[in-house]
Amino acid sequence: MIVTLTGPSCGGKSTLERALQDRGFGRAISHTTRDTRPGEVCGEHYHFINDCTFDAMLVRGDFIEVIDLGTRRYAMSSASLELAARQGNVVIVVEPHGAGQIHDYCNAHNLPVMGVWIDCGPEEQAKRWLTRTVAELASPPAWSPLRLHNAVERLGLMLGLEASWRTDALEFSGPRHHPHMYRYWITSKDIPAESLAEELEEVVRRAGVVQSGACEVVSRAPLGDTAG
Repeated sequence: MIVTLTGPSCGGKSTLERALQDRGFGRAISHTTRDTRPGEVCGEHYHFINDCTFDAMLVRGDFIEVIDLGTRRYAMSSASLELAARQGNVVIVVEPHGAGQIHDYCNAHNLPVMGVWIDCGPEEQAKRWLTRTVAELASPPAWSPLRLHNAVERLGLMLGLEASWRTDALEFSGPRHHPHMYRYWITSKDIPAESLAEELEEVVRRAGVVQSGACEVVSRAPLGDTAG
């Protein structure tokens, strides 16, 4: 089963992804043109490539989903997805538009796929973003205007684009162009990632036996309860 995790920045996607990997889930590694963050390793977290390489792969048709955020781009190649899928359950962190492209590809190639929306609510998101940003700005190398620019750009995305993702999740259970794509909702606020991973693993196991179109809240509180 290919599980796509979608949600806003600081919503808990990467933490849940790591918890699922600890339980045996594989990972399809995306390509990106952005700079590495502290602790990230090329080929493990992302395939970090330059714009020329990205453009060449795009022209060849290597990618099945592409996200362009202006100063950086992300993409998933069909080779990475199919390689990971052959190894069993796979978890992919992806934005709504990219998730729709991956779901279209999986449906066209008879690959089982499940969409999951994960969020912690606006207030908790703001706390996590501030904590992470202060740490990143203070870490070596020395502070630079570029780091501040990237932090401001990310905040703008959270307040604008990502807020619309949350609205669509509540209104359509998916992006507007792919309604009902999120079969399961998770709230990551105050719930350990290990517990969420255990619950989601059981959901995936059940889905492998009986496919259902209903949306289920996996966490212990509905998504709407975290927004207050």
